[in-house]
Amino acid sequence: MEPMIYLVDTATVEPADVDPYLETLFGAVVPVMERAGAVFEHCRTTSDDLGRAVDVEVTWSFADNATWNAIRRNLVLDVEWHVCADVLGRLRRSGRRRFLRPVAR
Repeated sequence: MEPMIYLVDTATVEPADVDPYLETLFGAVVPVMERAGAVFEHCRTTSDDLGRAVDVEVTWSFADNATWNAIRRNLVLDVEWHVCADVLGRLRRSGRRRFLRPVAR
């Protein structure tokens, strides 16, 4: 199995902010992250009709920690990334970031 790291970002947003969050994610964040070297894997959400905040889970992949360090450097130097992060930060109530690796069986 080829080494791979998955970055799983989970943001909690109010139901009214889900559409603007996803619009920013797909319209701006995905292109910036891909330009920086990450691979977009998927986006999932919890239901917005339960009367509570919605979790938006986004998964990215890259080869290893050295690649992640290069991606972070690219993001820090990209003015567009700072704009995206500011918009998402205002829409998000809280969040969690995890780095996961596949497990061989």
